[in-house]
Amino acid sequence: MSDAHHLVPAEQPQGTSALSTVQVSVRLYGEEHSFSMRPDEHILYAAIAAGLDAPHSCLSGYCATCRAKLLEGRVRMEINDALTDEEVAANYILTCQALPLTDRIVVDYDQ
Repeated sequence: MSDAHHLVPAEQPQGTSALSTVQVSVRLYGEEHSFSMRPDEHILYAAIAAGLDAPHSCLSGYCATCRAKLLEGRVRMEINDALTDEEVAANYILTCQALPLTDRIVVDYDQ
């Protein structure tokens, strides 16, 4: 796994204090979307606020409906009771629990 694709365990500090805005690119239903978000927002909520119909259900990190593959950037998941260790190792995240740690994030809901 390259440093550009990295999940940070929840017990590590957020490290977003220097970030003011995060640029996000999302692949969803075969289309590319881009928007800006605050570093203290979860990716799913920012996507919904940007007008995307991102998949979600429980919003609590338990169902994996909001699962997406992290293609670029780093995030910290607050809760993960849905993804297997193999999925996490393959850079899948729960977007309802993912907080950005870098100024650019790219996720793919279609994978």
